[in-house]
Amino acid sequence: MILLLTPRLRCGVLALVVFGFFSQIVNAEDDSAFEKHGYVQFDIGYSHLTNNFQNWFDEYLRGYAQLTPNDGIGWEITNQSHFAEQGVLGSLAYRRIFNEDWYGSVSAATSSDGSFLPRYRTDATLYKKWLSKRNLVTGVGFTHNQSRLENHDRIVSLDILYYFDAPVILEVGGKFVESNPGRVESQRGFAAITYGYNKDYYLTLKYDGGTEGWQAVGATQTISNFSSHEATVNIRKWINNDFGFSLTANYYSNPNYSRAGLIAGIFVDF
Repeated sequence: MILLLTPRLRCGVLALVVFGFFSQIVNAEDDSAFEKHGYVQFDIGYSHLTNNFQNWFDEYLRGYAQLTPNDGIGWEITNQSHFAEQGVLGSLAYRRIFNEDWYGSVSAATSSDGSFLPRYRTDATLYKKWLSKRNLVTGVGFTHNQSRLENHDRIVSLDILYYFDAPVILEVGGKFVESNPGRVESQRGFAAITYGYNKDYYLTLKYDGGTEGWQAVGATQTISNFSSHEATVNIRKWINNDFGFSLTANYYSNPNYSRAGLIAGIFVDF
């Protein structure tokens, strides 16, 4: 019967089934000594684009809840106005800790409109901790991204994190993308460093660069097979134990335009 439903209704039915499955996990692994925790965050973003492209406006509402010692659920709803189009993106993610060395996540996303947003996207990532302190973490991920146009991507991502004894986290990674139609291959790499303490502040610097197979820059216009670069600075600061703010500044450039933006938000921990 589910095959007779529209794609949007099928997504809704599947989401209810997944939610019911997660609820069973929560009930089965309930630990009276464990206190559920997480956060909710609201952000507003603005970006200025060059070369006569229309500026971007975005609103984000996202959150995460650790429901059991091993299971957590994240979600996000985003209203985005890019390239004279508007669309709403929704996503749901499940994170699972298998044991002291292994953890992973799966997620799914879909959108209401906007050629720059995916019609649907699915992700799966698996992480492994290494060394005696388990402060080296490696990850591998797989993504399928179907656009609202004819384009679709298959992505393999690699990630390495190292937690120093000092309050510093170093992360490097990359992704390998096959974009279709045309089987256009592209590669990107990134490096990020984070300094700070939980419940005080985190400062993160990140650089991302490489090639892109394609990008929608309007309802009927795409650019393809080009290089791009992006630099990002983020500060996440707690005002008290349960409340704080986040500020992100970024700069992106490719041969067709450049973009400078700022995202400001508040978050509440629980």
